[in-house]
Amino acid sequence: MFFSIEEYYFLKNYNMIIEIVTTGEIEQFKDCLNNVEQKEEVKSILILSCENNYYTPNNIDKIITAVKKPIFGGIFPKIISGKKVMTEGSIIIGLRYESKSLILPVPDNHNVIEEKLLSFYYEVKDTTSMFIFTDGLAEGINNLIDNIFSVFGLNINYFGGGAGSLEQLTSSPCIFSNIGLLKNNAIIVSCNMHSGLGVKHGWNKISEAIHITESESNTIKTIDWEPAYTIYKNIVETHSGKHIDKDNFFEIAKAYPFGISKYNGEMVVRDPIFINENDEIICVGEVPQNSIVNILHGTNEGLINAAKTARIEAEKSFNDSTKQKSLFLIDCISRVLFLGDKFSEELDVVYNDAYPLFGILSIGEIANTGNNFLEFYNKTTVAALLED
Repeated sequence: MFFSIEEYYFLKNYNMIIEIVTTGEIEQFKDCLNNVEQKEEVKSILILSCENNYYTPNNIDKIITAVKKPIFGGIFPKIISGKKVMTEGSIIIGLRYESKSLILPVPDNHNVIEEKLLSFYYEVKDTTSMFIFTDGLAEGINNLIDNIFSVFGLNINYFGGGAGSLEQLTSSPCIFSNIGLLKNNAIIVSCNMHSGLGVKHGWNKISEAIHITESESNTIKTIDWEPAYTIYKNIVETHSGKHIDKDNFFEIAKAYPFGISKYNGEMVVRDPIFINENDEIICVGEVPQNSIVNILHGTNEGLINAAKTARIEAEKSFNDSTKQKSLFLIDCISRVLFLGDKFSEELDVVYNDAYPLFGILSIGEIANTGNNFLEFYNKTTVAALLED
């Protein structure tokens, strides 16, 4: 069974078509997708699904490749509808704006990516907003993001996130496209709609600056020329008073991410997720060699207030009270793991009953902040207000 999100929003009328599938049943997904596609005002379709649906190319490709209108989106650990977190089902959003998309392998040869991006740029150079969804557990995401930014620059609002399975913690088919469900790929989608952005994380430094002396992609090998795990373990155990080992690493580390220092003074957060057989730390997202980082920690109050600030910044950035809008919330799944039952308070402060709210709990968040660079974040809240 599927039902319209208008039921959640007191039967208010919005231009954006937002439908919810409440289970992972394939036939229900197909019926809902067909229902959205048949609406004349819908020009392109955004699909947000839960990993617990267990969609695979074998059971979903025939459905999505049959859609004639442009589709894009991903499979995420969980998704958000209003103040509800969904662990199963999908949200299917019909946009009334034309879109154009480009699929890129992750990782890929720099020159190949740049050539594809430049060709795409000349097709969509007047666009104002861009969705970016990537396999969140693929290597090379930061290089991809840097290439997108170098071609398209600051005149666009970018928003999206990393798709994939928190259960598997390895690349899997998770990106929706008209050619099927894709693994180790990203999809970038231009859409000429008005939008506003807010980005905040709420984490604070608890260590002195430390030097990433050896790293490769998302693997930290040494810190200050010592084994990375040894240095990290000492700092975290001293602060937390808890013993950390390979068995409980993820449980403890979710509260102690890395913060990479940037030239503008902001920190880009990186999630450590496990220790490999060489006592090296594996993160979501790349940590460049020679980076200067701090170990971070947060409080429930700090994270919740940061999410509220992100929503307020998005409203200020949108800056047009005459346009109807919806809030697309991109929130890191690790914030949910950190906040637990308190995550409902984060949704409370982000929610505004003046417009619909839908979103994803992602494996990495993608956005630019004002005049700053485009980034792939962890443990961060991105609030994107979209014109209906």
